[in-house]
Amino acid sequence: MIKLRNYKLVARKPYSVVYLMGGFGNQLFQLCFANNLKRKGHEVAVDTSNYNFPDNSEISKREIVIPIKEFGFENNNNKVFNFYSNLSKYRKNSFKNYKISRFKKFNDVNYREDKLGKYNFFVGYWQDIKLISENKDFLIQCLSKNKSINEGLNNKPKISETLLHVRRGDYLIMKEELKIDYYKKAIEKASKQITGFEFNIFTDDIDWVKKHKIFNSAKNINYSSNSKKDTINTFSEMLKHNNFIISNSTFSLIPAILKENETSKIFTPFPWYRNSIKDLNLKQNWVKLDNNE
Repeated sequence: MIKLRNYKLVARKPYSVVYLMGGFGNQLFQLCFANNLKRKGHEVAVDTSNYNFPDNSEISKREIVIPIKEFGFENNNNKVFNFYSNLSKYRKNSFKNYKISRFKKFNDVNYREDKLGKYNFFVGYWQDIKLISENKDFLIQCLSKNKSINEGLNNKPKISETLLHVRRGDYLIMKEELKIDYYKKAIEKASKQITGFEFNIFTDDIDWVKKHKIFNSAKNINYSSNSKKDTINTFSEMLKHNNFIISNSTFSLIPAILKENETSKIFTPFPWYRNSIKDLNLKQNWVKLDNNE
């Protein structure tokens, strides 16, 4: 008589790859999304191929600011995943998923947890404040490995110390730059709500800032390019504030989330964009100022 061995069936983890793109703020959102997948039991890798493409667009080319290994991830090298991914390209990179396919592709619009496959590719920005809040400890732990950023995270600012972020650059092309009225309203409200109000400006367009009298009372005006060195140094300095007048940019949004405390005042544009729908799930206690023309 033949004896049958007892076999225990073990479900293999889903293999998921998160596509990295955009500037530092976007990268941090995507890495937090990747960490969420890992916490849910996925085997997760990151695709950094976007940063190898030539710079041939009107939007300035970005670079990976902090190596993904500092966040506990490696580049994707799964042959089976890459096989399915290449098949997807033959379907003109469609985000339409088929029930019988083991490979699924998701963006910010079509992502549903109940539709996940054996192999999953995530191409999106995943910009929801809740995502940063849920992964705040993970983000702080990973960012703290950078000496400059760690200094900013551990800095204890005065209650009056306020950041004001002006982003223009590629936003002028997108027609999503904030108007001067937003900053006028923000400074007016902040000066009434923050005792001893003082502010430092961070911008990629120092000439535009200097043209407007409303900014004359700033303690400092700090210019930053998109270079890796400037990005890290600026992000570190942004973290050294208690209050935040942010622009519609994740670059100033994330420091506000990480350093917010019970005394902080945070001012944000609403809606986030004027020309497209973008709901970041802004916190109820934040002061929302009109961003309509």
